[in-house]
Amino acid sequence: MKITVDIADLMDELDLEELGLSLDPSPVTAGQVLDELTGRGVLAAGPRRNKRRPLRLAARAAVAAALVITLSVTAWAVGNYTDFFDSVFGDKGLESRESEKLPEPVQGSDIMPGQHFGTADTETAEAALAGYVTEVGKSVTAGGYTLTVENCLIDENGVGAIAYTVACPEGLPQINTFDNMLPAGLYTAADESGSFVLTVKAASGLFLDHYDILNAAETTDTVLHGVYYFQPLAREAGGGLGADDTLCIELKAQGPDGVTLECQDAIEISAARRAPSIELACGELTARLSPLSLVIRPPEGLEEPWGGASSRERVIRYRDGSEYVLDRCGEDEAEQNTIAAGVNGYTGVNTTIFNRFVDTAAVADVTVTASDGTVYVFRPAA
Repeated sequence: MKITVDIADLMDELDLEELGLSLDPSPVTAGQVLDELTGRGVLAAGPRRNKRRPLRLAARAAVAAALVITLSVTAWAVGNYTDFFDSVFGDKGLESRESEKLPEPVQGSDIMPGQHFGTADTETAEAALAGYVTEVGKSVTAGGYTLTVENCLIDENGVGAIAYTVACPEGLPQINTFDNMLPAGLYTAADESGSFVLTVKAASGLFLDHYDILNAAETTDTVLHGVYYFQPLAREAGGGLGADDTLCIELKAQGPDGVTLECQDAIEISAARRAPSIELACGELTARLSPLSLVIRPPEGLEEPWGGASSRERVIRYRDGSEYVLDRCGEDEAEQNTIAAGVNGYTGVNTTIFNRFVDTAAVADVTVTASDGTVYVFRPAA
């Protein structure tokens, strides 16, 4: 038998202490509860009552029990990804740095770009992305190290971020960060006691370019926290990480004797769940923008990279007048406020992974100024 109630009144009327019940305190709205319960057939949505009538204790107890049982792992988990979004989109305890003039050129440039982080807008990220997070919560052990994959977010561009920990009760090897490289936070974990390396592969064999970033704010002597960002590098136009693909995550450990120990069973994550993106257009050029990445696609048949692939400035502008400078290159200074940005040499697709949350609903345009001064303005498609 179905019980028809007004869910907003129910939330006010339930005295969980009286009933001896408890719920996860994470924020959830009455509408989310209603959607979850009606979708499961636990409650039938009825018209709102003009006057509040207290539910009988038996009915209240039954509904409260249904809330505990049916929502403990689903609807009430909404709002529990704050730490995940803070890790993916926050500064991770890494320090911003200013542009630096180098005494000698490195890869043809004598300027080391500065890098700045945005404040993680976890509340907005929660509202936009909580329903697209894949909660993994699985572990494997190799050589005394235990890898736990916590959560994963993949967008419609096939770009993703995986939050994980590597624990060793006896103490981790020395964490070495590459202070002279971008993005900030790239690291290795190795010393005379041993080392470990995290690898992520696609079951389809698709190559994944990756950037393994240390979450210095959470890392301790025995538990390393990190975020593994990845992007697909397809060899032909239209290729990418398919929704039917699977990510396989392994931990490779090397002991003090130099013997490599590899876990036998990889942790698998389905690539089916995708965070949405919006379409942008600039003439024949098209792009997809998600809260995590920007992918610009050249017109079909274009044999050379489009002019904006080599740019002096790229900026995301919001309708409120604020902006997010992805990168900027001048004569004496430069900025690179991203996890990664580059052009796929096979397809000409330009992919950027953000180092902060981008609210796609608030974006006015993405402006790319090419090295020759040509300005390309990508606006949301009508």
